[in-house]
Amino acid sequence: MIYSLKGLVAHLEPNMTIIECNNIGFKCSISSNTSSNLNIGKDCKIYTYMNVKEDGINLFGFSNEEELDCFKILISISGIGPKAAISILSQFTPQNLALAVASNDGKSIAKTPGIGPKTANRIILELKDKLPSPSLINIDENYRNNNLVNKSVFQESIEALKSLGYLESDILKVVSKYDENLSIEEIIKKALKEL
Repeated sequence: MIYSLKGLVAHLEPNMTIIECNNIGFKCSISSNTSSNLNIGKDCKIYTYMNVKEDGINLFGFSNEEELDCFKILISISGIGPKAAISILSQFTPQNLALAVASNDGKSIAKTPGIGPKTANRIILELKDKLPSPSLINIDENYRNNNLVNKSVFQESIEALKSLGYLESDILKVVSKYDENLSIEEIIKKALKEL
């Protein structure tokens, strides 16, 4: 089994890349998140999953092990194949998928091409205990780097926005970028403009 590839990005498309290692080009299906981390003509390392079927062998590539692990969990769900898992990971980072699952946000998951509401609900049901539960502080890199002092201001703002009918996952994506010194009113006002 091929676990990772280290080499030159010889070709890049939104859903596919060719990594050249020792004059051999390996074609990998990739998510758009992985694609955004690759540049043609630059060296890279991607983690891979090799899918062997009767009609062929396919290689799926990921820019980090977290995305690879999430892919493996997704394909363990009945009815979710590698292509559907790549499609989901093109819409969500592993962290944002964990957030959508934790907040029962089937609507966001169902927006993924090829994933309907029933499949989205099955994903939530099956991943509840398999994905790490996201906390308010580690929603994404920007939020992690903020070192929030006043978390209650953010929590109260989130609750207020939820009461207005916004989905928690959408709210968290927006407020995670804000300065920790903002007041509840300022956070809500800024968030409403973006939501």
